[in-house]
Amino acid sequence: MNNLYTIVDESGIKRPYRRRWTQKDLALNRHGLDAVLKSRQHGISTETDIDMLDDCVFKPDLRCGIIAHTKIDAQEIFETKVKLPYFELPEFIRKRNPHTKCDGCTLRLANGSSIRVAVSFRSATTHRLHVSELGKICAKYPKRAVEINTGTMPSVHPQLGGRAVVEGTAEGAAGYFYDLCIQAQSDTNRAVMEGRPLSPLQYKFHFYAWYQDPKNRANPDGIRISDELIRYFGELADSGIVTDTEQQAWYAYKKDGAGGLGRLMKREHPSTVEEAFEQSVEGAIFGEQMERAANEGRIGFYPHIEHLPVITFWDLGYRHATSVIFIQKVGEQKRIIDHHSAAGRGAAYHAGVVNDKPYQYEAHYFPHDVMQHEKGSGIVLLDTYQSLLKKKCEKIDRPKLKEDSIESGYNIFPEIVFNAKTTGELRKSLAFYRYEWDEEHSNFGKNPVDDWSADDADSFQLMALKFRLDHVGTVGHDNWPPSLTGTTTHHIRQRVWHKPKEKRRT
Repeated sequence: MNNLYTIVDESGIKRPYRRRWTQKDLALNRHGLDAVLKSRQHGISTETDIDMLDDCVFKPDLRCGIIAHTKIDAQEIFETKVKLPYFELPEFIRKRNPHTKCDGCTLRLANGSSIRVAVSFRSATTHRLHVSELGKICAKYPKRAVEINTGTMPSVHPQLGGRAVVEGTAEGAAGYFYDLCIQAQSDTNRAVMEGRPLSPLQYKFHFYAWYQDPKNRANPDGIRISDELIRYFGELADSGIVTDTEQQAWYAYKKDGAGGLGRLMKREHPSTVEEAFEQSVEGAIFGEQMERAANEGRIGFYPHIEHLPVITFWDLGYRHATSVIFIQKVGEQKRIIDHHSAAGRGAAYHAGVVNDKPYQYEAHYFPHDVMQHEKGSGIVLLDTYQSLLKKKCEKIDRPKLKEDSIESGYNIFPEIVFNAKTTGELRKSLAFYRYEWDEEHSNFGKNPVDDWSADDADSFQLMALKFRLDHVGTVGHDNWPPSLTGTTTHHIRQRVWHKPKEKRRT
């Protein structure tokens, strides 16, 4: 592996492949099914793909696959990590095993082995599989992530010698890649504690931080390290992660230097597993607001206050979850003290959960679809909830434009605090709620992704609409209209609504 192959490095220069520390560590500690969480530019993809090519060259009848983040990435991976290393092999090796196909992102060899690079695929059997940047795939292409989970991953049979490496940087604390890493980390730690090997069907967890890459160093002369980063490096040292001045200088420049990553630094170059997942997903609608809430101490111990009434805000669903947010108003502060979410259950179940809480309710607010008629009985759903919840139940009109609802959420965020103990799932949803990715135009669209995170985000936006525009408690402006219908985002941003002037009599 250190003598036979040629690669293109980060600078675009063709050179012999020589394993770095992280690449060698992964090679020596592979299990068969491996989940790799990493900072950028460790060369994990290169190691995995070269190793796969090596198997194909010297072993017959292997069907291998590489799943890339995008079609452009698929072409790039095929050209630089499959095609080029094969054609740079010594001629006598290629003559013993010549290629029979080398186009369309597929390399097929005379010994029956092949490598295919694509954005997704199904196969009866895959002997070697590499999924690159699964975190980004889950964030931008959730349907493709489901296809990988249900169609591609089951084609690898580790109990029969099949191998898979799933790797990537984190994209928020949710999604298939997050779940895979957390489960793999738990399984790996438990196996180590019990002194036994992992099952062939379990994933082994690997984490590679930025400071483990020897090239992540810089001359500290002329690089300013902020007080914030000095405290950060001190906290790392207290936890056992000691960095030297050259490593700190590199980190400071990558974060705060010209063209630096800023608040995205922890996501792209994490120091710990927890840090990798604490950053919001790319394209997150409320990601910056959630980070600010955490930095300003608005996620913490904010328990229920017994003498204050509680207001609930709902988003209704059956196949999707029904989400309920529990609010108390303390001065200008809106405290989210509790949260409930469940799918596949009816009105009686959700109302029972709410009634069983030890709260004194003031009112319950529902989205526009609460006016639907129940199947069978024909009763309006709002009337059903009214009879079950006893307190006032009211519908909130839907704005004409989704961006009006989102803008209302932006506006109310500075007044929101979260009880950390009871709102974990809600906060995860708000951090993961994101715009759809438009692959054709390579940018984020105007519409949010309608996945599991949208249910909680919609109940949050319903709360924002009501507080901002409809005098819940003592909130609101006397001259605001009862709903957003017909308004514009400009009106919401300014938080001013000008009543139309009366026509002068003539």
